[in-house]
Amino acid sequence: MSAVERTFDSRYVTFSVAQSKRSRVPKLPRQSRSKATVDAIVVGATQVLGKDGWHNSNVNEMARRAGVSIGSVYQYFPTKEQLGAEVARQVSNEMLAQFVNYLVEIIDLPPREALPNVVRMTLELFRAAPNARATLIREAPAIAASFATPLFDAHLNAALVSYFETHRRALRVRDHRVAASVLCTAVEAIASQLTQDPSLNFDILVEETSDLAARYLFAEAP
Repeated sequence: MSAVERTFDSRYVTFSVAQSKRSRVPKLPRQSRSKATVDAIVVGATQVLGKDGWHNSNVNEMARRAGVSIGSVYQYFPTKEQLGAEVARQVSNEMLAQFVNYLVEIIDLPPREALPNVVRMTLELFRAAPNARATLIREAPAIAASFATPLFDAHLNAALVSYFETHRRALRVRDHRVAASVLCTAVEAIASQLTQDPSLNFDILVEETSDLAARYLFAEAP
């Protein structure tokens, strides 16, 4: 296992994300039946938020969609805000898990081959994200802060720096730490802002984003 793969060990990333948010997470159950109830509540809330939005949704409908009583919802999530934050965390963690697994698969590819694959995967993850994600970002920015994963971001940057060091002869950039930050910020912004715009051709968006990143990273344009 390479240093980059170790950085992206999915179990470690999941633990790091959970630890970084422990102080803000409601006390969730450990027993399988209770966990199944909470999972159902979060799935129901995710569906309702995606359909009705934050302001027009209500906890009663979330409970109905989850197939549980309103009392069960409030047992684990005393406020709608806490439930919304848990939706944000679970959506974020699911996206991260898929991203990590994919990166480990392509980590040994040379940069010019790996880059368009990573860009496509990132944009596809954001395009496929539940509507609840966009809803919370748009209508409840304070709750959307729960999408943040600072420890994961730090590990991602460290892995990219390590990858850039390994392939430094192929790259135009010299400060690999700055390059990792610039690349992550740019691609994530495009993925977050543009992938769910139905007026844009997705394949062309992937190509243009890949070309933008390639022209920044490599000594010669492809």
